[in-house]
Amino acid sequence: MKKFSLLLFSLINLASYAQTQKVTFEVKANIENQLKNVTDEATRRRVTEHLSKPSYFTLIDNGIESLFFKNNENETEQPNAMQIGKVSGSLYKNQKTNSYLNESNIMGENFLIKDVIPKYDWKLSTETRKIGDYNCKKATAISNGQTITAWYTNELTSKNGPAEFGGLPGFIIELNTFNKVYLALKIENIASQYAFTKPSSGAVINQKEYNEILRQQIQSIKNMN
Repeated sequence: MKKFSLLLFSLINLASYAQTQKVTFEVKANIENQLKNVTDEATRRRVTEHLSKPSYFTLIDNGIESLFFKNNENETEQPNAMQIGKVSGSLYKNQKTNSYLNESNIMGENFLIKDVIPKYDWKLSTETRKIGDYNCKKATAISNGQTITAWYTNELTSKNGPAEFGGLPGFIIELNTFNKVYLALKIENIASQYAFTKPSSGAVINQKEYNEILRQQIQSIKNMN
């Protein structure tokens, strides 16, 4: 009986490791949204050129813990005012403790944001769409007066999503926010256990405090200009 219990425990552990997923996301600026009130053609061209280059992120997720981080790449752009509040490290989420840790940078100063996982009041739609190999359903939510649109699938075990997003009855394959568009390009299983390294760099603050510091820096730049 003990041998059977040990074997069952091992199989359960093996199954949980096998369900750990590695997802590659392409992240683009939602240029149309950001320029919808800009009529000057020169400004539109300049901003479009600056924001048109996509970035690539990886999400490692085992259903409880997840880590979302930017892939290593040779970045040629120089830091400027449009990059304040840039992600400087990784974002860790724990569904069991309903908490997250996020490394970010404001004008050269590192911060470690520690807070609860944000909840969105998702409105589920009957609208469907196939994205890559996955049948997806549509959901929308309002955040800071702006509409977020998610396309999620029930064909994966995870109910997570990119960055801080999640909380749907499936995994988010595509996400459209006011500023960004996230698209899952590749999804694969990791057969072995993944060691999650929690973000730890920077002054510890919560999301509200971080948002206020970011707002003040943006206002300061506007005043200088």
